[in-house]
Amino acid sequence: MKNRPYVFQAILIFLLALSTVARIYQYNTTMGIDADEAMGGVNSWSLAHYGLDYFNNTSHPVYLYAWGSGMNILYPLLAAPFVKIFGLSIVVYRLPMILIGIISIYFLAFTMLKSQWSNWALIIYTAAFGLSTGLITTSRWAVESNLFPALMVTTVSLTILFTHFKRQWLFLMINLVLALSAYAYSNNWFFLAFLVLGWLVYSGFHQLASIRTIIVTLIGYLVIDWPLALFMYVNYICHHQINVLGLTITKMATSRGGSQFVFSNGGGVKAIFNNLPKTLDVLLAGNGGFLKSGLPNYGILPPLMLLAGLTGLILICWHLFDPLHALMVIMLMANLPTVLMIVPNNTHLNALTVPVLYLASYAFTSIPTHWLKSGALTLIILIFTSFSYRYLVTYHQDLTANTETPTELIVLLKSANKTKHPIYVTTNYTFTLFSNPISPSEFHKTAAKVSPAEFINYPYYAQYHLISDIPQRLPKNAILIIRKGTNLSNAYQQGFHVQKSNTYYQELTR
Repeated sequence: MKNRPYVFQAILIFLLALSTVARIYQYNTTMGIDADEAMGGVNSWSLAHYGLDYFNNTSHPVYLYAWGSGMNILYPLLAAPFVKIFGLSIVVYRLPMILIGIISIYFLAFTMLKSQWSNWALIIYTAAFGLSTGLITTSRWAVESNLFPALMVTTVSLTILFTHFKRQWLFLMINLVLALSAYAYSNNWFFLAFLVLGWLVYSGFHQLASIRTIIVTLIGYLVIDWPLALFMYVNYICHHQINVLGLTITKMATSRGGSQFVFSNGGGVKAIFNNLPKTLDVLLAGNGGFLKSGLPNYGILPPLMLLAGLTGLILICWHLFDPLHALMVIMLMANLPTVLMIVPNNTHLNALTVPVLYLASYAFTSIPTHWLKSGALTLIILIFTSFSYRYLVTYHQDLTANTETPTELIVLLKSANKTKHPIYVTTNYTFTLFSNPISPSEFHKTAAKVSPAEFINYPYYAQYHLISDIPQRLPKNAILIIRKGTNLSNAYQQGFHVQKSNTYYQELTR
């Protein structure tokens, strides 16, 4: 770093600082809490304090039962030490995701410096990854699948070092990250299978790794991922839960995966072909149906980056002897099963983010003049600026309360929890548990008996009653926490009055 021009040093430090601020700024208040996020937090708390899958009440799970249709375990497990030390809150549960996102960008810049990349390459790649709308969005909230893109950025960084230093232990580290990534997002198992196969075949053919290293790599995949192979066996073949070497191979109530395939309701090959324009529409329009995972016209990859990525793919195909370039093309191609067979949205397509960003950056760095490269950098910063305005201003109300649950609900619940009175609240049970977690045994002892389903709903447990409308008969000492807009006539008729009125919720007591 010290041997590079001061202007370059200033620009790189500015980009890294901007990347950091983009992930940290008001991360606990800009977006309301998501139901899957609350579910992950409750399970992280349970793993931290009891070592149990909260809703399955089993120890050392390889996959969480969650709603009944499952949840990936890696992020709740990584967040467990934070939750254990600092307690469960939105600030704490989102923090590891933010730190991982920031560290992955800094590590990328470090590896490029260590491998002596050119000044312009360093700046363009840092800007493209650090200011990426997709990578920023996934870093700022903590659904467990958001961990996957940061792991792919780490894979790129390790491959940069491996390409430069040719150390066999770096090859093993690349594959270690890929093996662990299988626990981050099950929707990307097809992607990972094709990526790993393509990477190992390429590495063997070009003698990047010795036979001994490849054998150790294969053993590593077996040692790390065998529980997930058993998980597939349990849920698709034998259909009963088992314990192996102290690990619980979880049997889901039902598989959510079936509803994610485009041909799950029939259609066959026609459904696959019809999925292609839908996928393209999600990528170009940016709107995958959920603002939390991508804003309209931005999504995980703005149209400019998609176009630049296509240009970079054409240019890079002449340089596939470079292991890093080859890995990025393999990573892009490994997305093909997802693009063809999985119902598209920004989360399902998150494995596309990293290879397209890399290829787009390659196209920008291939521009012949400094002025044009400066123009490309300016465009990246302008896209980021425009996205930031829409995220913080245009869609602020929707992100805070209209599409997600306002965090003020957690504050009201924490206050009401202290009374031990019956609490009637218009929300999902995951939010009440997130605000006041109780032991898994107490929950299962007091919760309503429900049938297994893809999305299990508990109407009551302990002192909590989860409602959509106010009942006609309520206990005299009940506390009502009701979303504004709900009909309050039943409450008024029973002598309840508004005790607290916040922006989105109000608390009523007698």
